[in-house]
Amino acid sequence: MMQFSTLKKYVEYIFVAALLSVFSFQLSFFWKHEQINLVYGSVIAVAIFLIAFFGRVTLRRAWLPLVIVIAILCSQRIAHQFPDAPEWRGITAFLWHGSQEPRLRVLWGAAFSLSLAWVLAPSCAAIGGWCKKKIQMSEPQKWRLAIAFTLVLSAYSSALAFLRHRAFLSTAFDFGIFDQALFQFSRFTAPVSTVRQFTSLFLDHQHFAIALLSPLYWLLRGMHGFFLATLSPFLLIAIPSVMLALAVREITGKKSPWVAVFSAAFIFIHPFTQASVGFYFHEKFLVPALLSVVLYALARYVRRRDRLSLIIATISTLLWMLSKEDQWLFIVAASVQLVVHVFLWSKDRVLRKKFSIWAASMTGISVIYALILHHFSSRFNPMYTGMYTQLKNSSVDVLHTGNVYEFFSSLNLFTDAHLYLYQHFFGIDVIGFFALPLNIIGEYAERILNSSPSIQSPFYHYGAAVPFYVVVGIVALVLILRYRAHSLTQRVLPLALVVVVFGLLMVSGWNKLYYLHTIPQAVVRDFANTHHRRVVFWDAVKIIPADASVVAAEGYAPQLSARQQIFRWPDEVKLPAGSPGKVDMLSYEYWVLPPTPFLKNDTTDYAAQIQFLQTQGYVIISQNEFVVILKKNTEI
Repeated sequence: MMQFSTLKKYVEYIFVAALLSVFSFQLSFFWKHEQINLVYGSVIAVAIFLIAFFGRVTLRRAWLPLVIVIAILCSQRIAHQFPDAPEWRGITAFLWHGSQEPRLRVLWGAAFSLSLAWVLAPSCAAIGGWCKKKIQMSEPQKWRLAIAFTLVLSAYSSALAFLRHRAFLSTAFDFGIFDQALFQFSRFTAPVSTVRQFTSLFLDHQHFAIALLSPLYWLLRGMHGFFLATLSPFLLIAIPSVMLALAVREITGKKSPWVAVFSAAFIFIHPFTQASVGFYFHEKFLVPALLSVVLYALARYVRRRDRLSLIIATISTLLWMLSKEDQWLFIVAASVQLVVHVFLWSKDRVLRKKFSIWAASMTGISVIYALILHHFSSRFNPMYTGMYTQLKNSSVDVLHTGNVYEFFSSLNLFTDAHLYLYQHFFGIDVIGFFALPLNIIGEYAERILNSSPSIQSPFYHYGAAVPFYVVVGIVALVLILRYRAHSLTQRVLPLALVVVVFGLLMVSGWNKLYYLHTIPQAVVRDFANTHHRRVVFWDAVKIIPADASVVAAEGYAPQLSARQQIFRWPDEVKLPAGSPGKVDMLSYEYWVLPPTPFLKNDTTDYAAQIQFLQTQGYVIISQNEFVVILKKNTEI
């Protein structure tokens, strides 16, 4: 009879093979309408599994890279499906100079990174072991080094963010979309976004974190001070990394300061982190800190079994859910995964019961919250209606037909060019099972919401949590493998760490202007090319009083949004008759327009609008090559 330890070992082997299967299966999805997808993914997964766990070291080094390269090259048809992808830079430029298909260069880069990681993993493990023997440090010294490391990264990122912010004269909060929300909340005024077509701030994005941040904005009396005071890099790096280290200590009973170092490094390296500190601060960057508190509280409960731990976990989860309208999806996934994890690895029935009840409660609250959002959003704002409706209709169809593939196809998951998918490849799928459901649901939510006209790029909205999920996956994998399968750890962990490092570096190299910045290349280029325009613009609009009502062109409105009455024109023209946004804009005191269109695809006749305003009693009080400012003549 097979012993339990042997059975457990093979179960863990199958588990790791399943991870690789998911990775290969997602690659195979690039063939959208071919049944060979399943066969292809299975063959690749089995090949990797056999080579990784039954081959000799030389065999693994020699053949596994070839298998991965073949798998990725077989998916080269993605290049034909995404011909409009932006041009990539970095390491991929050296791998495929002559190709006109940038996605193919990315695939080559992926193959190169994985192959190099596999070759270097044993060497990195050996170097780490040598350093551990040679460098003797006490536990307090390790903790001081970990904290110092996170603070140094935070200080560097903060200085870099400040310099970029000053150089580009950018708004600090999501390119100005929510500046007005902070302005109004901090002054206890009605939460109505005139920038966003007079929709309620609660019904537009449901970003309740804005209310939590508003006191800080009120104290500093402006967006520039708010940007510096929030120190988003510190929030992203220092707090989550230290909390994760404390969580590991709670689980293992040992201090693990190096977790703080590694998590800080991974969060810092990830390009999405630089998107948060390079040009703006987004309230979703509160998520890493909140999620780290949840993990710490749950780990604390495992050891202490006190009620306070569950209370802390519950409050942090609710704040996490309220931070952004899409976070309930991730909470459901994390709750389900928590229960699965406890049932797989814990023999404590009481712990299973407690965690099951807690996870079920969080799932129920999240679903109820989602239904409330759906109800109000469908009545007042159609932005998110399609997300829930499409999920419901597709689910009903799959129950009737049993065709899961058609279910995914109907969601249009793989029809658009999203670089985001590659961050998932390197950051989540290969690392740990904890983040896999987050990957799947996050991918679904991002694809659905991307169809909204107000969400043009996944970089801004769904990249923020990815780096932290990467760290969660790494920590979960380290804990499970270290204490459940030591021999497996020696093979998988070094490879996983090196894959993450090289993969993220390769992916982050696509932007030729700012190495660790993932804002789309065209946007960064626009910021660089239009610096003079913004300098002139800011100098001109200083004559407008802070409490004045302003109508501004679409490209200028976000720069002026930290005020009570600001309207983005010509959005009002697009509103249906009778909507709250159909106000008399000719009653506004100031108009800020460019003399000629400067945004892409902007066909507005600004000259004609300026002439029309002059016939309606407005006079030009300032004019230059980039901006025309008109003021209503109250003496008429």
